[in-house]
Amino acid sequence: MIDRIQLWIVIILMGLGRFGMRFLLTGLVGDRAMPPWVLRHLRYDSRGNPTGACCSVGHVA
Repeated sequence: MIDRIQLWIVIILMGLGRFGMRFLLTGLVGDRAMPPWVLRHLRYDSRGNPTGACCSVGHVA
């Protein structure tokens, strides 16, 4: 079993790494215009819904 201190160190380091990568990406791309094909892909979420329709109810089986 993993020690709790090691677990929290890993969680904190992964969080800092993720924040750093997102901040770097935002810093590099944030002030540039994105090509239309990138914007088209960013317009939809993983379910194929437009991102503005976050509260839409999908098909329930």
